[in-house]
Amino acid sequence: MKKFFAIAALLLAGTTMASAQYVTKAFNDVTGKYDKFDWANAHNFVPIAVSTGVAEAMESVTEQGIKLDLRINEETTHDWFWDETYAPIKDGGEGGENSFGENEDHFAVRVTGILNWSGQGFVSDIPLDLSFLDDNYYVHFAIKGDPDKIHAIGFGSAKMSVGNGQFEDQGVLFPNVGTYENDDEWYYFDIPYSVMKQIATSAPINKDDVWESAEGGPKGYKSNYFWTLSGGVAGTELHLDNVFFYTKGLVEDKPEPTGDHCDTNGDGEVSVADVTWLIDHLLTNGTHKSE
Repeated sequence: MKKFFAIAALLLAGTTMASAQYVTKAFNDVTGKYDKFDWANAHNFVPIAVSTGVAEAMESVTEQGIKLDLRINEETTHDWFWDETYAPIKDGGEGGENSFGENEDHFAVRVTGILNWSGQGFVSDIPLDLSFLDDNYYVHFAIKGDPDKIHAIGFGSAKMSVGNGQFEDQGVLFPNVGTYENDDEWYYFDIPYSVMKQIATSAPINKDDVWESAEGGPKGYKSNYFWTLSGGVAGTELHLDNVFFYTKGLVEDKPEPTGDHCDTNGDGEVSVADVTWLIDHLLTNGTHKSE
């Protein structure tokens, strides 16, 4: 698929970050399962590239489930490659289990070596409102393979290196956020959004947070919201899995009803909101539920 992939390469030389805290081996040797991701405390998902099973798990969260769906649908969102510098690896590479223990494909590409670099990006045809992303969020992705083959992974202007070193693009080094073992096992990366903002701070002058103002800013972003670079060495493989944003923590408990029959919406207070709730309740034949 030949489409134009554009990224800015104006990031100041970054240093390797103290990032071991961001990386976890996905498979739990104690339980024998992929159970190191804390689903019980994860909410407000923004799926970007996830398996069917993971998407269903997100949708099953009864409160604060999927906040915004950024998966490729080929109608409004697309995966753009630079002149076939990446070639897809059939069936997600070697098959087998993905990073959540499912027998499903993952994002797997191989560098063709046509040019001295390779890249792809996820782009939306319509401006995206990403302004809800804040310091409560994390970005999650899983990776496996040879850590000596350094890759760049980015979200807007937040450009990071993964592997044993820093990715260099046009003389610019991207900060490293962690590495992993060359054992064909999956490793989880969970990067705080606050760290992403620090990485993006040295990005182009015309920027706003992670999402550059020159590209619409966080309320109307219209460029690559997720992208990767892997250099130009033919045969280099990139294996990524289950890329998404999420928040951590328990859902706040809602206030207990006061016992006052006038407190119809159960928010612990008697106010005009109770009258509004009662009217809605009557108009919907009793199907209206408390918020």
